[in-house]
This record gives sequence, C-alpha cells and structure tokens, in this order.
Amino acid sequence: MKRIISLCVSVVLLLAILPNAYASTTVLQIDKIVCDKDTTVDVPIRISGNTGIAGAVIKIFYDNNLALTDVKRGDAFGKLTFTPPAKMTSNPITLLWDGIDEDNSNGVIAILTFKVPNEANGNYRIYATYDTGGIYDGNLNDIDLSLIEGGITISNEEQVSEIDININSQYDIKLPLNQSEKGNVYIALYDDQGKLIELKIYPISENIVTQLSKINTGKRIKVMCWDNETLQPQCNSVEINL
Repeated sequence: MKRIISLCVSVVLLLAILPNAYASTTVLQIDKIVCDKDTTVDVPIRISGNTGIAGAVIKIFYDNNLALTDVKRGDAFGKLTFTPPAKMTSNPITLLWDGIDEDNSNGVIAILTFKVPNEANGNYRIYATYDTGGIYDGNLNDIDLSLIEGGITISNEEQVSEIDININSQYDIKLPLNQSEKGNVYIALYDDQGKLIELKIYPISENIVTQLSKINTGKRIKVMCWDNETLQPQCNSVEINL
C-alpha cells in the first residue's frame, strides 16, 4: 500500500487541532451535533476544497464519555478503498483510504455513530489529527489539511428562529430558519476563481459576530445554515459580492 510503510520512518508531527486559515484550503471538518441525552447520533466527517487525494491515514480522537458503535464510509472518496478501524473500542481510531488514482470529490468521507451519556447537559469533543506524509496526492506529494474539530453537545435548550450575523462590522445578514432545529452556520469566503480561501463555522445562536482575515483578497461571501441531524439546509443561503 503506497506510502503506508514510509509512515513508520517518518518524523511524527502532531498537527494543531485548529490551524490558522493560511494552512490549507483543503478542509477536513467534523460536524458539531446537538442532541438529547441517552441517544445514538451520527457524526459526519467532511472534506472540502479537495484538490485530489490518493491516500489518507487519519486518527480520530473522541471524549471517553462517548461510546463509538459504528463507522461507515461516506459518499466522497468513492475512488479510494476505505479501511475502517479494527476495534470500535479503540480511542483514537484510525481511518485509512488508499487508491491508485487520486479522488477530488468533496462531501462526507465517513460517518461515526456514538452512544451519548445519560446526562442533562455536556460537551464532548471529537477531533482529527494526521502524521506528516499521511495525506498525499496521485504523485505522492504531501497534502496539508486544515482541521476543524467537532463534537456532541447534550442540551434541551431551544434554538433561535432567526440568526443575526455580522461580518467584519460591514455586512449584517439575517437568516430566518425553516424550523427551530440545531445546526451550524457556515461563512465561506471565495477568491475571483471561485476557490475557498477562508471558512468560519459557528453553532446556531441568536447573534454571530465574525472577522474574515482574508476579506480584502476575497470576491464573494456565502453564508449557509445546515441542520446537523438531517444534513439539510435550514434556510436559503445568502451570497455577497465584494
């Protein structure tokens, strides 16, 4: 299997969980899920800005209060062979993709299923790391990923029906939700070629204030809100041409 043996002799460098926006435009994101106590929930892992990946070895760490019950492959990375973890009780688990040809698809690459504790409230972290040389393209060149951690929050609090979003104190956007569900707000900045250059993600709240550090080089902002349980948009997206 390409490059896997070389991992054994590579210098292991643990990447920061939340690298800055300049690290890479290829983003690996673990969803943030809000649910009731004592339930079973799916947590998708997504990739965006994929320029072509032929192999990936990714470690997933999760809070010890969570019980991992299943791991399924997603629709993305369809050209690659997926190897799930040997034991669901391991923490971290290792997810492996490998192929002859690189895959440049975006979307959900894996879905983790957890049994959550029987607690009234709580936040349970889930995050990813990879070693140097662990992500590579069809020419065996290393690929850097920006990693966005996720997790599971147990809460019975009701969510707002409209979100007020302020960007760089210049743009004020109101997103009325289709229904009072829980989810995330995605604020994406693109350049003049349509390439994603910055991404901010926030849990739904009544007011969101954000700063896009690359706004001076961006050409378009897109603001979206997605439901975490159904993976469906919660409202119409809003686009701003800069």
